[in-house]
Amino acid sequence: YLNEIIYDLNGSEGINATIDGIDGIDSLYINDVMIQKADYGFTSNVLTVPRNVIDNLGLSYGEHRIKIVSSGKNYVGKFTVVTKVIYTAEDLINLQVKYDNDANESNGYSYDGYFILNNNINAQGYTWNSIVKLDEQNPSKCGFKGIFDGRGYTIKNLQVLTDVICYGVFGGLAEGAVVKNVAFVGIGGNPSNNINHNM
Repeated sequence: YLNEIIYDLNGSEGINATIDGIDGIDSLYINDVMIQKADYGFTSNVLTVPRNVIDNLGLSYGEHRIKIVSSGKNYVGKFTVVTKVIYTAEDLINLQVKYDNDANESNGYSYDGYFILNNNINAQGYTWNSIVKLDEQNPSKCGFKGIFDGRGYTIKNLQVLTDVICYGVFGGLAEGAVVKNVAFVGIGGNPSNNINHNM
C-alpha cells in the first residue's frame, strides 16, 4: 500500500510526494483515470503532478484512490482531497474569515468543506467570531456541514466572541457534519442564556 497523499484545493502546489519501495512508475491512476506520462514526474522517489492536471480531474473533497503500477505490481493508497490544510493559528483565523464571507453569501446558514490540522494550534491572542447564524426553521441544516479532522492535534487558547447568535468554534453543526480526532483546550468565552452554542 501507498502512504496517504493529501491534496489541498486551496494550496499552491500539486502533488509532491515521496514514494518508497519502487524504482519507477509504469502507469499512474487517480480514481481509475490514467494520468498521462507527460503530466507527471518521478525522480529520486518523488512523485510530482502539477496542480492543473489534478484540478482538471474535477475531484470533490473527500477520500479518493491513487494507484501506481510499477514492474507489473499495483500499489494502491488514499488520495485525500481537502479544502484546506491548517498549519498555523493564522490559517485557522483565515478559515473563520472565509467562513464568514461564504456564509454571508448564503444567508449565513451553512458552510461546507473538508479541513485538516497539520499542527497543534496555539491561538493565544486571537479571537474567533460567529461564523453562521441559526436558521430557527431548519436548525438541523444550519452551521458547519463538512468535515473537520484534527488528525490527533490540539487547538488551545482560542477566545470565542459571545455576543453573537451562534456561539462556539463551529457556531453550529448541521446534519451530516463530522468533527473528529481533535482536542479543544482552554477555549474561552461565556455565552448568555439566549445564545445558541456548539463546540
